[in-house]
Amino acid sequence: MVAAVKQIVKVQRGGIIRIQSDQLRAGDEAEVIVLVSDSTNGNGRRSSRKPDKKYPVARMTKQTRGDIEWAKKIKAEGGANIPWAQIKAERGL
Repeated sequence: MVAAVKQIVKVQRGGIIRIQSDQLRAGDEAEVIVLVSDSTNGNGRRSSRKPDKKYPVARMTKQTRGDIEWAKKIKAEGGANIPWAQIKAERGL
């Protein structure tokens, strides 16, 4: 019969991983699969590379570029003057 033991552990210096469980008996043979979370680069160390936050304009669709220009225009003009107090009062918020 196959038993599964799942634990989240910290990788120690030298790539050592320690697993301890009452389900494991001395002398038993075990197959180990290590899944490393996305916060590391595969060798147990955190990646120093930060993801790019900018989306290249060349990869944007014409619609997206137009939406961005429209948003910039609204922001520059001061945007729509929405009477939030009046709307809240009307809806009982």
